Amino acid sequence: MSENFDSLEKIPVPREGEVMRLIEGIIGEKPYREVIRKEDEEGRLYRLVVEVIGDDGDPVRYDYIRAGQFPDSKSSQTAIDVIYLNSDGDEVGGDCAAKLIDGVWVRE
Repeated sequence: MSENFDSLEKIPVPREGEVMRLIEGIIGEKPYREVIRKEDEEGRLYRLVVEVIGDDGDPVRYDYIRAGQFPDSKSSQTAIDVIYLNSDGDEVGGDCAAKLIDGVWVRE
């Protein structure tokens, strides 16, 4: 599948506060810790992974990625994915929690 990264320059870049409010709205009052934080050359957030302890006691990660091509990754869409881990820290499932579509966050 071919991805067109040239057209990504027209996509608005969500502000960090907007991303954090959305993640906090998804996870609720659970305490979280940052696992990964990456910013582009202009200091804008393009990747953020936070981890909470799920209701079953196992870790759950919320992975924000901004559309674009970066030194360590590329993505054709801006989204927040949920990744379920087992007690050993291995990924056992996941899904999309929200996508940015035409400048509006759509929760899945």
